[in-house]
Amino acid sequence: MAIRIRGRAPLKVLFVPLSRAAECFRRAQTASPQHAETTVNFGRALAHEGDLAAAADSFREVITPIPTDDKLRCASGEILTEAEQLNEAEAVFRAVVANHPDLPADHSSLLITLSFQPDARQADLLAEHRLWAQRHPHAPA
Repeated sequence: MAIRIRGRAPLKVLFVPLSRAAECFRRAQTASPQHAETTVNFGRALAHEGDLAAAADSFREVITPIPTDDKLRCASGEILTEAEQLNEAEAVFRAVVANHPDLPADHSSLLITLSFQPDARQADLLAEHRLWAQRHPHAPA
């Protein structure tokens, strides 16, 4: 996994084994807990290791203090969907779509999450798909 480090020096890219990536990002997150990109990378590294519960928890810890970072929220929603925390993932994606109704990828993530909901009504899912098509007529389907 490539790790990008920003600081005073130019951008550096380090290649570390995936097995060490979570450890590296955990240290980086501890050093800079408000840095959204670090949290996203830490959560994804945990997810790659198969620890979806820990990945979801890492996002929850940071979303509370910086709830307006939609990149972080989308990454969180993706991990929550993978961890089958579908109600929480749906709420995250709905908030992001409300903030950015013009972004088809975020709306698509909501649709994917809704399709996994065991209690989703067909009519509601169809209505959300129609809303996506209405908002994003030129986006690839």
